[in-house]
Amino acid sequence: MGAALGFINGILVTKLRLHSLVLTIGTAGIYGGVTLVLTKGVAITGIPAEIQFLGRGNVYGIPVPFIIMLVVLAIGTFITLKTPFGRYMYAVGNNTQAAKMLGIKVDRVRVAIFTLAGLLAALAGLLMVARLGTAQPSIGDTWVLPPIAASVIGGVATTGGVGTPLGAIFGAAIIAIIENIIVLFGVSPYWQGVVSGAIVVLAISFDAISRRYIRREG
Repeated sequence: MGAALGFINGILVTKLRLHSLVLTIGTAGIYGGVTLVLTKGVAITGIPAEIQFLGRGNVYGIPVPFIIMLVVLAIGTFITLKTPFGRYMYAVGNNTQAAKMLGIKVDRVRVAIFTLAGLLAALAGLLMVARLGTAQPSIGDTWVLPPIAASVIGGVATTGGVGTPLGAIFGAAIIAIIENIIVLFGVSPYWQGVVSGAIVVLAISFDAISRRYIRREG
């Protein structure tokens, strides 16, 4: 289902030439609203133990979610760095017009990326449900900013074409460390959103300034 909804986003972006970020925010509201309609806002309980194992289980002392993360990271790194599709992604992100001139099917690549994003979002949701043992219809509504901050800190350019999955993981680790420091120092958890937002603004500003400097030097 996540892949299908991501595919729909990709089709809307490529065929209607809509802004991807604005469209994603809009469809997220639609999908979230449908979830509330179907569940009537009531949490789903009674998650089978086999599913909960994905979020709470251990294999030789290693948490299953961590193992799944490593597997996804390995696959993502291989695809982005070692396959033609990965090179197409970077090319489309760097310069769409140049990618078209090289014969790359830009729309197909973008639809595939949106589909993969939907699939990974669904996997993350499944793991969270398995972790909590319940499915809250509104869970995740406030989780948009931290992943963006983690990606930007890890070197992923918001303009596209730059960054690696491993860098995003390192960025997420840094965000987690900062949040733990806030807790250890007894700072209100409400400041976490402020910190995440400030990190995004600073990272984007640094990226924009460095790109401008590189172009000027070139």
